[in-house]
Amino acid sequence: MASYICPECNQENTQYIWCKPCNSKRFQNDFNNWTSGNDKIDKFIQDTQLNADINWEAIEWIPYDRFKDVKQIGKGGFGTIHYARWIDGFIDKWDIENQQWKRWGEEEVALKKFDNFVNFNDVLNEMEIHFKIYTDSTDSRGSIRFYGITQDPETHSYMMVLDYASDGNFREYLKINFNNINWLQKLDSLWRLSYNLMNIHKLDIVHQDFHPGNILSFNFKSDLRISDFGLSKLIGANPNNPEKKNIVGVLPYIAPEVLSGDEEYTKAADVYSFGIIAYEMITGFPPYPDIPHDEDLAIKICNGLRPKIPFHTPKLITRMIMRCWDARVTYRPTFKELKDELKKYYLDYRDYLDEEENKDSEIVIQIKKAEEFSANQESTNTTTTTTTTPLNYQTHPQAIYTSRLLNYSKLPKPKNEENFERELEELTKSFSHITTNKFIQDVQLNANGNWDVIEWIPYDRFKDVKQIGKGGFGTIYYARWIDGYIKEWDIENQQWKRYRNSEVALKKFDNFVNFNDVLNEMEIHFKSYAGSDGYASIRFYGITQDPETHSCMMVLDYAKDGNLREYLKINFNNINWLQKLLNLYRLSSRLKNIHRLDIVHQDFHPGNILSFNFKSDLRISDFGLSKLIGANPNNPEKKNIVGVLPYIAPEVLSGDEEYTKAADVYSFGIIAYEMITGFPPYPDIPHDEDLAIKICNGLRPKIPFHTPKLITRMIMRCWDARVTYRPTFKELKDELKKYYLDYRDYLDEEENKDSEIVIQIKKAEEFSANQESTNTTTTTTTTPLNYQTHPQAIYTSRLLNYSKLPKPKNEENFERELEELTKSFSHITTNDDIDEF
Repeated sequence: MASYICPECNQENTQYIWCKPCNSKRFQNDFNNWTSGNDKIDKFIQDTQLNADINWEAIEWIPYDRFKDVKQIGKGGFGTIHYARWIDGFIDKWDIENQQWKRWGEEEVALKKFDNFVNFNDVLNEMEIHFKIYTDSTDSRGSIRFYGITQDPETHSYMMVLDYASDGNFREYLKINFNNINWLQKLDSLWRLSYNLMNIHKLDIVHQDFHPGNILSFNFKSDLRISDFGLSKLIGANPNNPEKKNIVGVLPYIAPEVLSGDEEYTKAADVYSFGIIAYEMITGFPPYPDIPHDEDLAIKICNGLRPKIPFHTPKLITRMIMRCWDARVTYRPTFKELKDELKKYYLDYRDYLDEEENKDSEIVIQIKKAEEFSANQESTNTTTTTTTTPLNYQTHPQAIYTSRLLNYSKLPKPKNEENFERELEELTKSFSHITTNKFIQDVQLNANGNWDVIEWIPYDRFKDVKQIGKGGFGTIYYARWIDGYIKEWDIENQQWKRYRNSEVALKKFDNFVNFNDVLNEMEIHFKSYAGSDGYASIRFYGITQDPETHSCMMVLDYAKDGNLREYLKINFNNINWLQKLLNLYRLSSRLKNIHRLDIVHQDFHPGNILSFNFKSDLRISDFGLSKLIGANPNNPEKKNIVGVLPYIAPEVLSGDEEYTKAADVYSFGIIAYEMITGFPPYPDIPHDEDLAIKICNGLRPKIPFHTPKLITRMIMRCWDARVTYRPTFKELKDELKKYYLDYRDYLDEEENKDSEIVIQIKKAEEFSANQESTNTTTTTTTTPLNYQTHPQAIYTSRLLNYSKLPKPKNEENFERELEELTKSFSHITTNDDIDEF
């Protein structure tokens, strides 16, 4: 332990031989002995030194005369790279005996010199982002080590002093070495690259100029580093500044939505670039080497042109690359997804080579086929040497692989080539069993109880299958599961004990639904059931497959009371206020638990609320449109608006806001109105663009005047067009729980007679009794609600893309009425606070 204690201050070192308080003072005492001549650069260097927790987190001002053997080794679009030897070398630790920095001695470095036309702020931006990536990346040095800053004494240009990557850049390495790169190295390189990009994106940095010339290494067999952050940006760093319109980069690696000006440069655009680089790593060839990189190529890329992936490439790799290339930005994977996928491929193949394991792994089988094909192709070649054999291809003189300004006007809106989406979907479906199996296996390995287990269930284990419902994206069937779900392990018979002959619902997805969306629904549904307190959704037993259509089907618990919409139609006249309050409280509690998991539902309406018994319980279903907040940080939100029009928040309809937790709260407000009145919203008018415009302009359903004012206020708060004024589900749950308990205790114990909710409900019931006094029927049997529904009032989910809807606002008197309601009950809040105190 003695080596971890600073011998000067006797405090524990920050890192092994580094004492941050002492070293910060040493740096600070030296501030007056050097200057770069620029206050901003001085401050940048000083800040790194004062905050360094270890030696590599401190950069220095390095006088130019401390370098020797300086020579130019490269030229890019915005500067030149020089090789040099740094005479002193970088700081190792403090030498207490000699009271000076102990250094590593002469070190090979690269000096990055910026061209004079480059704006100084862009130079400083690159330095700051490069430093952030090197020092902050999780478990990884995503970029080349940054030692310090110097200045060319002739041109006075500032230069970054970086570690020297002896293997050079990836483009040159592939040219010379590709024929000797095996599949293990290809997979390792792809995995490492995706891992580095994942860590960079985790810092909310997008690269914006990602191509093989910006991938460096000391040894490409085991390491890759990312460089050149001159065009990079911190997401949200300048939220009030419009993005630069200039498009700069290497044309074949720039995403089509960026080229066309349709989208700003996002994390998804880096993913597109990765897809092009992956193609290059797999084939050895740069994209489009034999044609000019001009406006004509930019037009073709926007129209769906992509490099041709050789047919013998492993299909899992082909699919991965195609997903990155998808013109539908939101369909591209994240680097977290790519890292996980590629890591599995690499480890499976490595273990096969080392231990002869994983012979049945899909990636192993496909690589073996690819290698057999390559061996057959090379069988006429008598050369057996393994020495370096450069790739042989011609490059068009106008095929330019350095960054430059690329401002093309009026490029077409990006789209995929005619067969791209069909081919990608077929590839995805052909390997859906791999993804599905992994999902099931992961769930089983992590189960804490039998309710946490899902299974693959052969379709022939179901009987009495019959269709019972149809939604916008699939069909629901009733069935009996012969074996039933797992109860516990039977030690005596060494098998699972089961609840046999269980009633279940089979949810079958329509063929047009993308498999990744199917998997997304399964994962989120399971998370909302197993990961939330109180099981917010219907129990998920497992997955099966329709033997005729091969469509995946979710096997769910059968909710015999059906959905809330149908239940209200038939039973509303027999639902008392206690059940209404209980249902509202339980529903808000379910949504609170779902939101706590950072899931937003996005399609919340009574058709998606199910129950075994609506008098005591409600469950939420249909997570097909749901999303995990932050799950896809590199993708802009989908522009398509899908759902049931009356339940969609106005800010989502208008496109002003993405779908947030507050939009689920709006939907809850509409559902609460329906639960209180029995009537669906806007049943007597078409659910069309005109209604969407009216909703954006503040139209809301009319709450009957005799509704308890506390409930009216709660509903109106959910409906507020001012998104930030809406309550959270935690607030709603707490409020509704109090109303329910107050009213229940009044009915059971005759307590809380002075409770405001009790008083208001009694008035509402008196009004209803007076209204019904002429009705001589006293039966309590089911009496359906009677209302007419317009043929164009549609209560199933569908695509709702309306253009140019007005900015959402409240109706003229809405805010005043809500404020008056709030003030009229301010004494309740005050009294509650006093009681709690």
